[in-house]
Amino acid sequence: MNQFNAYAKKRFKENTDFKNLLVRLINELIIPEKKRIQKLFQIELGGFGLANRFENFCKEVFITHYSDIPSRNLISELYAACVVKVLEAIVEERLEENDLRIINEMQKKLFNSSIFKGY
Repeated sequence: MNQFNAYAKKRFKENTDFKNLLVRLINELIIPEKKRIQKLFQIELGGFGLANRFENFCKEVFITHYSDIPSRNLISELYAACVVKVLEAIVEERLEENDLRIINEMQKKLFNSSIFKGY
């Protein structure tokens, strides 16, 4: 978990293009470490498992990056939950061939909406 957190924090800090962070995270960490992450996702630890920690981390980074948008708390929760579900689907090998492309398109549309103009 510490390796994952260090990697994720480094990527979030060095890349100001928030829209592409999920794609980088998937390609650079999740897919290469899929089996390891799948095992870590299975450990709950009373709300302190990897999935929960990653969801909280995504919310925190989202709120920090988009501190001025309306309803940022709710949107950060929805975004973080979606990210975790995508990561779970990847490590559990439940995605079909075009799923990642569709998810990426959905994310682009979200960040191109009027709420995020100027960010």
